[in-house]
Amino acid sequence: MIDRNFDYHGFGSNKPVKHLQYSGIENEVIVASAHRYPGKARELCITAQEKGFGVVTAAADMAVALPGVVSAYTSLPVI
Repeated sequence: MIDRNFDYHGFGSNKPVKHLQYSGIENEVIVASAHRYPGKARELCITAQEKGFGVVTAAADMAVALPGVVSAYTSLPVI
């Protein structure tokens, strides 16, 4: 059971996963560009597990690179 989700959205993608809120899963949304701020992306992903997150949702409109970047820096499941 996942109790806490970390939503990482690239710039231009500000549509959080609404069904998580309705399911009672704590959800934190971060909107940041992995291309513009790769250090911030790395830090967010490396510290996600120690902050209590159980999964990372990565979305960047129609780009598919963000989930790959996120999964490179965490052992958490990336959706």
